[in-house]
Amino acid sequence: ETVKKILNDPAVDCISFQEYTPDWANIIPKISSEKYSFSHEDTRIDLYGKAVYSKYPIQNLHVIKYADIPNLAFEIMKSNLIFKIFSTYMTPALEKQSKSLAKSQFENLEKHIKQEKGSMIVMGEFNQVYWSHDIIALRNRTGLLNSRKNVDISTLKMPYDHIFYAPVLECSHFEEINDNLSNHIGCKASFQAKSNKNRNRTQ
Repeated sequence: ETVKKILNDPAVDCISFQEYTPDWANIIPKISSEKYSFSHEDTRIDLYGKAVYSKYPIQNLHVIKYADIPNLAFEIMKSNLIFKIFSTYMTPALEKQSKSLAKSQFENLEKHIKQEKGSMIVMGEFNQVYWSHDIIALRNRTGLLNSRKNVDISTLKMPYDHIFYAPVLECSHFEEINDNLSNHIGCKASFQAKSNKNRNRTQ
């Protein structure tokens, strides 16, 4: 019901699903209605399935693999502004081997981000808190900003999903998405291009 509510939100233009399994592939297309005319699905039985639903054409879509984990890079245009979007899933850094794999994935993502310019949004399941070493290093080297300004420290589980964005944009709204049982299932953010006045102020 929570996902259905999000899909029916008129303010939502693009949704990125992580861990898109056959179960979800049987549900999402049925409840997405005709509002999302454009989509890309990569259904898998493991954690690495992905889907993107958009109200605007999905352009220049590429599948980028980090250690055989597929990640998406694509563009959508709204109000004559091209948004370059990365939808990514990182290996949980639990022990020495997975930490090394996660680090290489972050380095690979960094390389691709540095090749792009303009209105960029990087979102997905990073499997780390936003103050982790890997994420801080990624942001420092790419200049990406964090749409999440703080977290509720009283919660038992810190969010590992994040939305980062290029400095040419400004984040006007950020919200955690929880179901009726207070389980965290995602997050959403609103972005707009900075005005010339704000751009000059940040230079």
